[in-house]
Amino acid sequence: MTLSKHVKIGDTIRAAINLNITDIQFQPDKIWCVKYFGILIILVFLSFSSVAQTAWSFEKEEDNIKIYTKEIKNSSFKAFKGITVVKSNLHQLLAIFADANNYTNWFHDCINAHSIEKTGDKTGYTYMEVELPWPLENRDIITKFVVNQNIKTKTVLINLTAAGKKLKKKDGLVRVYSLNGFWEFKPLNSGKIEITYQLHFEPRGTIPAWLANSSVIDAPYNTLKNMKLQLNKDKYKRIKYDWLKD
Repeated sequence: MTLSKHVKIGDTIRAAINLNITDIQFQPDKIWCVKYFGILIILVFLSFSSVAQTAWSFEKEEDNIKIYTKEIKNSSFKAFKGITVVKSNLHQLLAIFADANNYTNWFHDCINAHSIEKTGDKTGYTYMEVELPWPLENRDIITKFVVNQNIKTKTVLINLTAAGKKLKKKDGLVRVYSLNGFWEFKPLNSGKIEITYQLHFEPRGTIPAWLANSSVIDAPYNTLKNMKLQLNKDKYKRIKYDWLKD
């Protein structure tokens, strides 16, 4: 919301509140009209303020990748969202995501990763260790993923949640217990797919402000940039999922 919009709404509210009731010549219907009009204006203002507080902020665009961040209530860490478009298909993108052992080649700062458990192709758990600059301790993340496809739009949504208690904690690492996000693969025209990667998590411990602020931009950007490179690998081009509709 721009400043001018705030000013206009504020002026309207003040006008409604400061209105002199005696100027209305005591006509009950008009008094009630003014009263409810003032309440309505206040509610509209609060609604606009709420939207402004939760809106995504554009951060950068490079290599056909757009990055956004958003403040999260009761959290010191922002959520991030990265969006890009690739020439690919749903089978190939899902195959790349499903290959957890290869995460070290494309997930930002991931130095160790593997699959823990799978229930078919649609549900499972992955383990990742994320490297942080010395003297900070690395974080490890156990993520539960659930894959669903919208039959009408063919869009694939992979919901991500933390499952920190799935494995015993490791010495020297800080376990992440709060994480929510998703991957979305949305088919477009001409064989293109729009990829959205959105995430918010609490890294726990002490994280410097400069590192937290830079990571919510670098993480989605580098992850999507490196993911695009995986599209050139033949092993992902050959995989097909029987349940997945093109």
